[in-house]
Amino acid sequence: KKLPTSTLLTALARAAALQEVDDNVAVGESRELTMAKLQLLEAVPSACDGPDMAGMALHELLHVSRAVAALRAPGEKESRSLEGQLAAKRYKALQRLAVLVMGRLAMSPEELKAECLAEILAMPHDWPQISESLLAAMGPVLAASKAAGSLLEPLRAAARAGEKARPIAEALARRELRALPFAQGAVAAEVLLALV
Repeated sequence: KKLPTSTLLTALARAAALQEVDDNVAVGESRELTMAKLQLLEAVPSACDGPDMAGMALHELLHVSRAVAALRAPGEKESRSLEGQLAAKRYKALQRLAVLVMGRLAMSPEELKAECLAEILAMPHDWPQISESLLAAMGPVLAASKAAGSLLEPLRAAARAGEKARPIAEALARRELRALPFAQGAVAAEVLLALV
């Protein structure tokens, strides 16, 4: 049975908010919460194919992504297999959300702001497929006159993504290097460390 998208999104937000409580409940109750999280995560990819999520603004998609990323199992030994299942479902949901995010950026690149760039770069993308379109969407963000270090977190996120995200990391690094002569000492050091 497919959940209505609005119900799924509400349930994801509640489950993410309950995450802190989950660490303090009894093992049996915690297992029930984890099973509910698994069911929610299983519903995300099919919801992503629906018109409700396809029409969401970038900030709304990132809100859903944060809720999905927050869902985890408690650390007890009994739940390691559940955590593995949860991690696999979470990753699949995040991959599908990453596709939606890139689709949104293709339709409305003006929605991309420097403040959300690190979060987008931390998503599990198919880097060879999206690098060119992401670089195009990033153009105005890279061209904006900002202080050195303002794109440090996106640069770190691109570096963590590895070799496949290299064109993105290089574009961010070039932007940070252009602003480096005007940077305070501590900021300049942070930028240089991120480039290594």
